[in-house]
Amino acid sequence: MCYTFITHMYRPKPPTVFTIAKLQTYMRACSTLEVAAMNVGISRPALYQMIKLGRAGDPDYQPFVSAVDKTIAEIADSLLEPIRAAAKEGNVKALQFLYKERVKPHLDRHDKRQHTAEDEGDAQLSERYETLTPDELAALEAEVSLHDN
Repeated sequence: MCYTFITHMYRPKPPTVFTIAKLQTYMRACSTLEVAAMNVGISRPALYQMIKLGRAGDPDYQPFVSAVDKTIAEIADSLLEPIRAAAKEGNVKALQFLYKERVKPHLDRHDKRQHTAEDEGDAQLSERYETLTPDELAALEAEVSLHDN
């Protein structure tokens, strides 16, 4: 069994207006947030940290979070508008067609890209982590216990 420790924490560089605009473009091209971020050079850990900081009120990251939220809402509306119209008309065949041709492919692409982003994100994360063997962990625990006593 190996144990993994984060070797350091960091504050990502706040994204520029240009980076945010590129991110929104990638998101609108049916990318997941993670894939879009990866395409503009934002690692998954940095993405999540920027979202966390922006939601916590950090002014450096609030425009980023606002842009992400706005783009996600636009994407959802663009997918749902034809479905709402067909449902309002009671057109079941149109609903079935829209689900089969628009929603399901989007969900399938999203799922595939999500898995790709997770795999690539895990690879990026492994660069930030240090893995200890059981012997190294035992030596580290012994050293810590000496300092604690």
